[in-house]
Amino acid sequence: MIVEYKSVVSSYLPVFDGVFSKPQMKDFAGYITGLMISSDRTVSAMNYLFYLFS
Repeated sequence: MIVEYKSVVSSYLPVFDGVFSKPQMKDFAGYITGLMISSDRTVSAMNYLFYLFS
């Protein structure tokens, strides 16, 4: 579970306000943060981690 987004992600989220709804923004921020912290930066690895910790 992501407790806090990386500062670089948080600082750029307002740029996407008109693009995503609030639930989509949360998913987007989690996805970007996951890509940054994951050692295996693939969609399959990210999905595995989300299912593992949700």
